[in-house]
Amino acid sequence: MARLNICIKLGTIKNLNIRWKPWRLLTGTLYAKEGLVENQIKQLIESKKEGTWWDFKREHHDCSLDLLHDILCLSNAIHPGDRYLIIGVSDEYEPLDVKGNNPRRTQADILDLLKRKNFAEDSVPVISMISIPVDGNEIDVIVIKNERVKPYYLLNDVKKGKKTIKSGVVYSRVGDTNTPIDMCANPKDVVMMWRERFGLTLSSEERFIDVLLEYENWRYDGVSKAHYSLDPDYSIEIEAGENNQGQYWWQLDFFEKPNNSVYVLKYKDIELYKVPVLRFQSENLCFPFPNIEYVAYPDDQVTDIACYCDLFHYVKGTIEYSLLAHIRAMEIGANLTEYSLETPLKTQIKPPIINLPFILFDNDDDKNKAIEKLKQNINGFKKLSKGNRECEKLFSEWAYDQICGA
Repeated sequence: MARLNICIKLGTIKNLNIRWKPWRLLTGTLYAKEGLVENQIKQLIESKKEGTWWDFKREHHDCSLDLLHDILCLSNAIHPGDRYLIIGVSDEYEPLDVKGNNPRRTQADILDLLKRKNFAEDSVPVISMISIPVDGNEIDVIVIKNERVKPYYLLNDVKKGKKTIKSGVVYSRVGDTNTPIDMCANPKDVVMMWRERFGLTLSSEERFIDVLLEYENWRYDGVSKAHYSLDPDYSIEIEAGENNQGQYWWQLDFFEKPNNSVYVLKYKDIELYKVPVLRFQSENLCFPFPNIEYVAYPDDQVTDIACYCDLFHYVKGTIEYSLLAHIRAMEIGANLTEYSLETPLKTQIKPPIINLPFILFDNDDDKNKAIEKLKQNINGFKKLSKGNRECEKLFSEWAYDQICGA
C-alpha cells in the first residue's frame, strides 16, 4: 500500500470537541484532479484531432437529445480511463470562450437530464463538469468516469423533432466517430463491453476484488474455509496470525485487545493476497487491518518529532476495502444495511461500545484531497495536542471530524 510520511510537532492539549457523525461512502463521486485534467485538455486541443475518448464541440448543445447521444457514445467507448466532452473548441481546434453560450449548461443541468432518463438497470453515466482557462478563453469540460457497467442504454425511446434515441440500442464511439443515432454500435464492441461488465478482462487479482463483493455467492464451511460458488477456484482460508503491523492506540486503549488472523485469498490454490484481519471478540467487531497514511506538515520537517499521527482508512477498489465489505456482509447474513459501511466502524450485532474513526474513501483522489485539507488545517490541531499516545487518538478523532464532520 502507498504510505505518505508526514509528521507534526505538537503543542499543548486542550479540550477537543469531536462531532462524530456517520459518513457514507459517496459511490461514484468524481473528484477530478483539475490541474492534471487542465494540462491533459490543453494537450488534446494542441493535438488538433479528436479521438475515441474525447470529443470537441464549438458550443453547448442547443438540443438536449444531441447532448444525451454524445454522452452515451463516450460512456460506452472502449477505453480504460475517463472520457471528455470538451465544449469551446472550433473546427480549426482553436479555443472559444463559452461564457456567452445560451444555453450554457451547468453540471446540475446535465445530472438532471440523465436522472430523468430511464437507463437500463438504473446504470447512469457518472459525470462532472469543470471549467478551464485556455489562452484567455473559458471552456467547459464534461468529464465522464469510466465504470465497469457498460453498456449504457435506455429502456424508452427519447424523441426530439425527427431524431430518436432508440430504446435498447447501444451507442458508442470508435476513433473520432460516434455511432449514428439511427444505427447501433459494432457487435464486436458490444461484446467487449459485456466482457468488461462481467470481469472477463480482469486478472485473477483484480477479479478477486470484485467477487468478494458478491456476498450471496460465497459458501463458508463454518470453520476456516470458504469458496465462491460461481467459480470455486476462488477461495478463502483463514489462518491464525501474528500482528506484524505495529501497535496503535485503538489496539491498546479498549477493554479488550483484538485477536489476529490472516485471510489467505487464493485462485486455483495460488495465494493472491494475505490480508491481516483483527477481531474484538466480545464486541463482535471484525475488520481487515486498515491502510495508514502518516500525516504531517510541513513535509520537510522530519526531526524533533514529538508524535507520529496516523490516518486509518480504506479505499474503494482495493482488496482491503472489498474484504471489509465482505466480512461485514457475512456477519449479518450477506445482506448489508445502509449502516454496514458507515464509520466510525462499530459492531453490527449489538449496541456498540467500540467506535473506530476509520475513513472510507471512494478513490485515491478523494483520499489525497482529504489529506491536503488536514495539512491546511493542521495548525488547529497543533494548538490542541502534545506528544503522547493520547495525542494519537486525539489526532484520529480530529482528522475524522475534519473529513467527515460538518
